[in-house]
Formats: sequence, C-alpha cells, structure tokens
Amino acid sequence: MTDIPVVNREDRIRDQIISASSTGFIEFFILYPLDTVKTRIQIVKTGTVYSEVLKSFQRTSFTSSVRRLFWGMPLSIALRIPAHVAYYVTYDATKDKLTKTFDPKYSYLLYGISGSLAILGMSVIQNPSKVVKERMQAYDKPYRSSFHCLVAITKKEGFAALYRSYSAQIAMDIPFMFSAAVVYETCQKYSNPTEVWDPLSQMVCGGISGGVAGAISNPFDVCKTLLNTQDDSTLGVIEKTRIKNLTHAVKVVYKLHGIQGFKRGIGARVTYHVIHLAVCWSAYEYFMQYFRPK
Repeated sequence: MTDIPVVNREDRIRDQIISASSTGFIEFFILYPLDTVKTRIQIVKTGTVYSEVLKSFQRTSFTSSVRRLFWGMPLSIALRIPAHVAYYVTYDATKDKLTKTFDPKYSYLLYGISGSLAILGMSVIQNPSKVVKERMQAYDKPYRSSFHCLVAITKKEGFAALYRSYSAQIAMDIPFMFSAAVVYETCQKYSNPTEVWDPLSQMVCGGISGGVAGAISNPFDVCKTLLNTQDDSTLGVIEKTRIKNLTHAVKVVYKLHGIQGFKRGIGARVTYHVIHLAVCWSAYEYFMQYFRPK
C-alpha cells in the first residue's frame, strides 16, 4: 500500500512532462511567425513600417521570404520544451499544495501565485533563447543560424548579455501569468464547474486569459524586446552603445514615443496570446486526459 502514492506521483509527473513537451512544441511552431511580426513591430525605430500585423506579415513574407519568419526557431524550440515542463509541473504542484493548505475563498489569489512562481523557473531556462530569437527576428540582423547568433552575442557582449533583459522578462511574466492563471481558473469555474475534460471550454478560457494577460503585460514586452535586440537605429537616435537595463529601456521608449510607445505591438501580442493560451491549455489538458487511467 505504501508504494501506491509514489507510483501514482511518478506517473503523474511523467504524464506532465510528456504533455508539457508536446504542448510547447505544438504552440510554438504554430505561433512563431506571428511572434516574429510582433518583435518587428515592437523594435523602437523611428519611421518603422511594421505598424500593422497584416502589413507586417505581408512585408516580411515578400521581402525576406516566408522562411525568414522562422529564423531563430531551433534554439527556441530546444529550450521551450524543458521550460514548458518546468512551468506545468511547478504550476500543478504549487496549485495543489496551496489550495489544500489555505482557505478555498482565496483560491483565485492562490492560482495567481502558482502561475507567478511557475514562470520564474521557466524564464530562467528560456531567457537566452529569447535573446537569440529576437536578435534573429529583427530586420537585417547578420546571423546565419541560432548557434552563430548565440556565439556572436556571447563573444561580443559577454554571457551577461543573455540575461540583460531578465528583469524586464520577470516584470512582464509575473503579471502576465498571475492574471492569466486567475482569469483561466475563474472562467473554468463558471464554464466547467464539474472539472471534466471539456476542450471547448478550455480553449475559450485559455484564449480569454491570454488576451487579458497579453494586454496587461505589453509595456514590459516592449522594453524586453528593446533590451534583447539592442536595435542599431534606436541606439543611433539616443546616441548610446547599449540599452543597459529595464529602467533605461523605459526611459528610451518614453523619450522616443511617449506613453503610446508602450502600446507598440499590442494587437499582435494580444492576438498571439489568445491563440497561445487557447492552444496551450486545451492541448495540455488533452494530453493529460489521454494519459489519465480509463
């Protein structure tokens, strides 16, 4: 009898790993082109032509070929999968522990805390890949591959450059995942109170939570993109050689574009995360349901 809980726990962790890995691969492959468009919109250039999602997609496709929409993807995929595993395993374990320990009336707050804690480990794992991804997504960057970009960044700017945007990433991820977890779990309580497997409910709730969370965290995403890309045209305008940290990035965005600058790419970001979390939650729940004992 004493072996049963251990086996069940191991089985659940195994199922979570497989489910999270599969989910990370599926949603990232589907959404990577839109992420490229979002990055190009958010680069704080003067006179940028990437002002609308559709126009950005068309211009990227015709001037750089469809293939360029997927530049920087290999390293991102390689780190995205373990990052997803870390997130879902931590989120489920933390949520179960907190909801069993504290009064159920605080459940919404506990969901947000669980999401915020889970994203910390995820961000540590995938921050270097985001730097590489956004450098390659930026227009006219001279990199041949993800590996070449990684080597070039560390050689020229040092290893610390891979985590220069970490403060901005965390500042973005915590409110994003807090609000996403609260909205998703709240929607599930009303649309799926019996907590059975319901892919439509999970997809709709995921989409709503992604849209809300994406809009709330967009200002930090603009700053994070600027820190990761270190766009030459922006550096030329402000007459600096580097955007140093989150505070510096906030000042640069405000100086060049005012408050409106923090809304750059919000349409692409909201669209991305509506699809992102709709796919993530429904796919993850599908795989968990598939592995669940019949």
